[in-house]
Amino acid sequence: MVDLGEEIAIGGIFLYQTADLGGFSRAVGLYAEILDASQNTVLTTAAVQDSRAGYLLDFSSTRPNYQRGRVTIGQDHLCAFMNDGSVQCWGRNAKGQLGDGTTADSLNPVVVQGITNALSVDTGAGRTHQCALLMDGSVKCWGGNYYGTIGDGTYDWYFGKLQPTAVVEKTSGDLITDAVAISVADYHSCVVRRQGNLSVWCWGWNGSGQHGDGSRSHNYAAVKMLGISNARSVAVGYAHTCVLLQDGFVKCLGYNAKGQLGDGSYVEDSTTASQVVGVTNATNIASGYWHACALLGDGNVTCWGNNANGQLGNGATGDRSAAVQVLGITSAMSIALGHHHSCALLRSGVIKCWGKNANGQLGDGTMDDRSSP
Repeated sequence: MVDLGEEIAIGGIFLYQTADLGGFSRAVGLYAEILDASQNTVLTTAAVQDSRAGYLLDFSSTRPNYQRGRVTIGQDHLCAFMNDGSVQCWGRNAKGQLGDGTTADSLNPVVVQGITNALSVDTGAGRTHQCALLMDGSVKCWGGNYYGTIGDGTYDWYFGKLQPTAVVEKTSGDLITDAVAISVADYHSCVVRRQGNLSVWCWGWNGSGQHGDGSRSHNYAAVKMLGISNARSVAVGYAHTCVLLQDGFVKCLGYNAKGQLGDGSYVEDSTTASQVVGVTNATNIASGYWHACALLGDGNVTCWGNNANGQLGNGATGDRSAAVQVLGITSAMSIALGHHHSCALLRSGVIKCWGKNANGQLGDGTMDDRSSP
């Protein structure tokens, strides 16, 4: 258990510099959190040279305007909001995922070009692109453009977009200007838009029908998810997408071989959204690689999908195609999922994690997987 602040973020692998280690150090499957607005420090639970518990990173000299709870973690880079609406990123930059117009890695935060009014920024638990939701409702992405992950109507296997690029609609080519929520995964992204009574639009990889447009063809620009309205938020996994509706129900679509759609089946995939069984009063959702979880209004957490490492938190390791309750969590206020592990922030300020722990990502002082928090 770790006692800290208000939000948690989980990523894959990231790089940072410390005084004692020097240069880049790799950390796998971590969460990060600002501890104190005046301290400008972040705690990770990643394995750092065999460290299996929290590790402090001091950004006070380079990020004095860091916003509390506003950090997002990619495969090998991090980005953070600044108080002035800009975004700063650091780490690997081979595909331009730092957004500074170069492909040079950076040990220190660099300013993302052309972002001055960010409302939300998100990076998947995986790869090499980043997207920002701006205050005017537009969305801009940068970095790797596999399968059209940038959303501007193009794709490129070799070269990324080095600067933020606006996401457009596939059919009309019009810029998206009314987005209110965003979620980014390895190779696809989705937003909730005011248009169409809070509709969901997605772009990028669509091999399992996770965009909900009735096809399994990749979309290099945003397409509307059919049959979905009144969306509150969206959470994308590796090849599935879940939508939280205004009434507290959750619907999912896409790849389902591990039960990650939560509809009681293991049909390989679905291009139409199905309701998650056993979830009726969700207030927040999150998706991992092959699993998903919902935070309920009473502070409980339920999860479904792949459970090979105990990431569903129900004390077992078998996959579940319907939601199961996470043991011992009754007062959660925030949840975050990595590829194969999950974490919940409790109202007491304590963070509990469960699932895969091969790299110390649970922060409990061991390298042992846990099937309960």
